[in-house]
Amino acid sequence: MALNDFQASSRLVIRRSKLDSSRRTLPWGWLIPQPYYKEILSVIADNKSDGYEFIIHDGDGYQLKNDTLSKRVGRLLASRGATVQKLHGLRHGFASIQLCRYFMLVDSKFYNDFLSGEVVHDLDPGAHLFQEEMMEKLALIIGGMPWLSSWRQHGQCQATSTDLIPISKLLGHASRFTTIENYFNSITWIQRYYLDQRIGRINDARWSFDS
Repeated sequence: MALNDFQASSRLVIRRSKLDSSRRTLPWGWLIPQPYYKEILSVIADNKSDGYEFIIHDGDGYQLKNDTLSKRVGRLLASRGATVQKLHGLRHGFASIQLCRYFMLVDSKFYNDFLSGEVVHDLDPGAHLFQEEMMEKLALIIGGMPWLSSWRQHGQCQATSTDLIPISKLLGHASRFTTIENYFNSITWIQRYYLDQRIGRINDARWSFDS
């Protein structure tokens, strides 16, 4: 990634990709919690002052090959005991977290249950990504100012059938079905959550009827 690809207003231009349709501009500053955002800005500034062209390089200023970068990230993840130990797996994790955050935006009960730890146990409800500032930024990405206003006023946004398109575009997918079918690893436990809710309502209705 060239340093010049990081532009004003937290914009990141993806110029190189395996498909032309995957070339895109990302609001990367809205996707990264503030402490990490500041660290990246510091790395960018240091590399520029040292005369480097790329944010990740081989030490001599040359861009790393994709396979070399993948291996280094994989070793780093393994050394930290991460459940994901491949670079591409981070894309799946990113997509899955965004899906979870999306449901937090459109369903206040899901939001509260997630924060209380009742939805999934392998995500930290206290992580930066689930705090108010980052939720507001995702609302802006998906629905613009109407969603941000609704979130601030009512704590919930109105879902539509096209909401997942912005998330797919962040990943560079031309079709949201690619994201849904292959990248939303969290969709199984989200479905289980809503199935449990439905079963609970059915059981409550049966109990009321029997009594």
